[in-house]
Amino acid sequence: MSASGPAPTKGRWSPWTLLSLALSVGLCPLITICAIPVALIGLRDVRLSGRRGRAVAIAALWIACILTPVTTVFAIWWNANVRVKLIDGPIEALRAGQNGDIKAFMEGLGGAQAAGDAKAAGAFLDAVTSRWGAVVSMRQSESASEVEAPSGAWWVGYDVMFEHGATPGRAFYVGQAPGGEFVLGFQALVLGDASVQLRWPPKGNASGTEAESIAK
Repeated sequence: MSASGPAPTKGRWSPWTLLSLALSVGLCPLITICAIPVALIGLRDVRLSGRRGRAVAIAALWIACILTPVTTVFAIWWNANVRVKLIDGPIEALRAGQNGDIKAFMEGLGGAQAAGDAKAAGAFLDAVTSRWGAVVSMRQSESASEVEAPSGAWWVGYDVMFEHGATPGRAFYVGQAPGGEFVLGFQALVLGDASVQLRWPPKGNASGTEAESIAK
């Protein structure tokens, strides 16, 4: 009869090394950085128990050391260029326009427009100011989008507070243009409820899928 004792571990994989490899290929820096201490624990486990996985743990260390700064830079860029913009909405462009900077308003909502559109932009801003006053804040709302946006873009709902009251709004955010180039910016703004709506750009003043989406 064989003596009782712990089952042999030689030839088995160390779970720590496998976990470190899974963590190292994560897309979040908080995950990839966790692969480093887990891989070190895995190396210790391999050394003390004789389990397999030393090469895997070393590979996980290298992958984590490379991907962690990459994913950190991407997370910072995404937060500044996409997440914060979607949360805040095009409030800075609207505020600049109401303060008289038509160019900043147009660049913040669709990029540089034709010179003739400055008059239309001024009319839109005058109408907004006349009806609600100066914009105070925008807060992303939970309301569902009223319009199905084309691929690479989406409508975002907002509760917009002005000097003379609040109104619902929605902004058209484009991440990727139909041609494939990255845009990452707001292209249109709609303020008001179903009874009264002010739109920029006006119907018929946009092109392509954007015009079709705004016109619906």
